[in-house]
Amino acid sequence: MYDFARASLLHYARWMAEHEYPYLEKPERLEYPTETWAAQDLRKSDVFYLAAAETSGEERTRFAERGAFFARTSLRTLESMPTRRLTRPVVLLLSHGWLHHLWARRGSWPLPVTVPALSDEPRSAEFVTQKSIAKRRAGALAVAALVALIAAAGWLFWR
Repeated sequence: MYDFARASLLHYARWMAEHEYPYLEKPERLEYPTETWAAQDLRKSDVFYLAAAETSGEERTRFAERGAFFARTSLRTLESMPTRRLTRPVVLLLSHGWLHHLWARRGSWPLPVTVPALSDEPRSAEFVTQKSIAKRRAGALAVAALVALIAAAGWLFWR
């Protein structure tokens, strides 16, 4: 599962590196271009830093640079907005963006530890609905109640 999650993260980060831009760079695409969009760019920064932590070499440098770009752009844009202290941007600032400061403080992170794959093909767990789980449990409870009832009846009969 680790290999699958890592591969998904890196695939997404590679796509983002080619296609993503700060939201307020093209405000005409937004119905309501507000300070929240600037704060949302911190999420992009976090994705890039997490991806950088999972790679090495040129790609690690590229992801770290993109992470720094989105964090700086987001914070600089927010600083210039009078509505930056509203709830939504503050919550986003409290939840995201700390990876930028951690990366800047440490200079980078250690390279990831390679986890050996158990098999070449990832096993996927079969999806089971809550309804089917509840039915199975109800059936087991019914059988247990029936066994208890038969045992009680047998005890009363022999007594």
